[in-house]
Amino acid sequence: MLDDELRIHLQGLEEELLHEDTRASREALLRLLDPDFLELGASGRTYDLEAIVSLLASGAPAARYAMEEFELLRLAPEVALVTYRLESRSEDGEFPRRTLRSSIWRSSGGAWRLRFHQGTLAP
Repeated sequence: MLDDELRIHLQGLEEELLHEDTRASREALLRLLDPDFLELGASGRTYDLEAIVSLLASGAPAARYAMEEFELLRLAPEVALVTYRLESRSEDGEFPRRTLRSSIWRSSGGAWRLRFHQGTLAP
């Protein structure tokens, strides 16, 4: 897959992970997340695969997201780093939270899965 195609593909997967239906589905999350998944959250907490699946399945409040400045850096043929800015807005329509995001995706068995994710609060 060419880098431009991969950037579009991984941006689609990142966007899929933001959808409420995906976040509520253990099956969908296990399809998208690597078995060795690790997240360093903007809150400062760390999450492994089971912790993040449980947290998302608990029904976190609904939010809408706007993704900007999506970039791809291929680290190896089967490993890619993506970075982007994310604004989350509550149901009242405001953008109360801005974060910088970075994700490492790994391809295995023909499928790209999220291996590592970090969110950092942005000014």
